[in-house]
Amino acid sequence: MVINFSSVTLPQSENLKLHILLLRNNGGNVIASVLEFPNTQVKAPTTEQALLELKTLLSTRLEKIEIMTVEIQLSQSEA
Repeated sequence: MVINFSSVTLPQSENLKLHILLLRNNGGNVIASVLEFPNTQVKAPTTEQALLELKTLLSTRLEKIEIMTVEIQLSQSEA
């Protein structure tokens, strides 16, 4: 088995397209979460407020993280 790692740094001018899941709970609040980033979730009274808070949270987190690509090549006996 061979494992290759590579690091990706996004240019500041590049846009990142993400999938946002919006759910209205029984209390009437909107829960917004990012499918590509587990544990990135906010709760707010409106969709607009939830999206604004989520963008703020994402901006803060993206400043501190590095995106890694992992490629795993299995030998034929392992496949």
